[in-house]
Amino acid sequence: MESYTRLADGGRSPDNEPAFTPPFSSEYDQQQTPVSRLRAWWAEHVRGSPAKQYPVSGYLTLIPLSDERLKPRRTKLLVGGLMLFAVLAAVGVFLLVPRGISVGEVELQSDHMSWNTTKGTYQLKLLAKIPIYNPNYMKARIKGSLKVFFYDTEAGVTQVEQVFARPRALAKSPYMLELVVDASNVPSKYILTILSECATFPRRLIFFVKGSFGAHFLGQTQTLSPIDTYFMIDCINGGSVPPSAPSPPDLAHQEH
Repeated sequence: MESYTRLADGGRSPDNEPAFTPPFSSEYDQQQTPVSRLRAWWAEHVRGSPAKQYPVSGYLTLIPLSDERLKPRRTKLLVGGLMLFAVLAAVGVFLLVPRGISVGEVELQSDHMSWNTTKGTYQLKLLAKIPIYNPNYMKARIKGSLKVFFYDTEAGVTQVEQVFARPRALAKSPYMLELVVDASNVPSKYILTILSECATFPRRLIFFVKGSFGAHFLGQTQTLSPIDTYFMIDCINGGSVPPSAPSPPDLAHQEH
């Protein structure tokens, strides 16, 4: 049972008055275990951080909003970094977003033609120029095939394994894909038809061209517009005939 001492003013005080203040550093050190002391020594001598840690006192302190400690650090650096990242992301999206690749009008002309009714031989090589428009900022890989037909039979085919269309940033004009097709591979019955048409008026042959191509860009595959056209060959001079050209005079008296 606690004992009290009479004070001069008539009050009394306990012999052991309870303490309401936090323990001093020496008292706190006495309460530490060997493990905690080892951690404190390691933090002080190895890691370079303060070794002694004192318990929270429990007192509250009001800090004004204008205190420098409440303001974020390196604000300008953070805002500048975010703005730079946004600009780089926008530029990257603008440069790398896939754009549609298209095929222009095909230009066809005879590269070589010869025929002989006596020997029953016929040979035709065509030169096809295909403009490819690549609006991207990186080159695209083009693959496909171009086929030549005489009526309903295939006279020749050329495979395009891999060509690269230049981007518009490096070339002002479209990429021109040039292909040579040997259209001489027709059955014998069609050779007789070709020789007959070249020997009689109007001495012209008509061929059909069909092509299918695909473009590969940044892991994506795009199917280009199919090529489906025709052209006429003049048996006299071996050149191509414009669609609006007039019919030649009958030259049956000439021998080839």
